Amino acid sequence: MAATMTTLDALRAAPLFAELPEEDLRRLAEMAQSMSLAQGELLLREGDPGDSMYVVVSGELDVTKLSGGNEVQLARVGAGTIQGEMSAIEGRPRSASVRAITAVDVLKVPRRSFGSARSSRASERSPPGSRTS
Repeated sequence: MAATMTTLDALRAAPLFAELPEEDLRRLAEMAQSMSLAQGELLLREGDPGDSMYVVVSGELDVTKLSGGNEVQLARVGAGTIQGEMSAIEGRPRSASVRAITAVDVLKVPRRSFGSARSSRASERSPPGSRTS
């Protein structure tokens, strides 16, 4: 990962996590994993299970989808974006593939870690004996 950006900074910069309380961000940072991809490596494959989301720290990636047997480019994304969040949140298969077009650094945030950060926050606010769903 880029030496100048900490895991906490990268999460804080991502729009999905920007509103989380500092304590929840720290919990996520502890559970997130740094990953590096070489040019051409696949980050996400269309149709695969969505068990994690990825915060792009550096580099560029192409988002593509199969249409009529051809790969169609949907977007080019870079630092500060989150990839795979809808699949991870909804527990659905990946709707598109994401491939590195340069060297890329990402933070892998497993679905269970995002859920546990939110769950622990909710349980802290609940009065004793109450249930959260």
